[in-house]
Amino acid sequence: MKERSGIAVAGSILVDKIYTISAYPKAGELTQIRSITQAVGGLVPNNGIGL
Repeated sequence: MKERSGIAVAGSILVDKIYTISAYPKAGELTQIRSITQAVGGLVPNNGIGL
């Protein structure tokens, strides 16, 4: 039998949306969103990438 090695992960993969803003607004105020980026998120992919 062939010996296996490696790591397997299973679970949900999420997408994190990261909003870069010009300043943190006070209650009732608005702020400008400078950019929006997306990244892989969630417990499973983050730990898989870390391993």
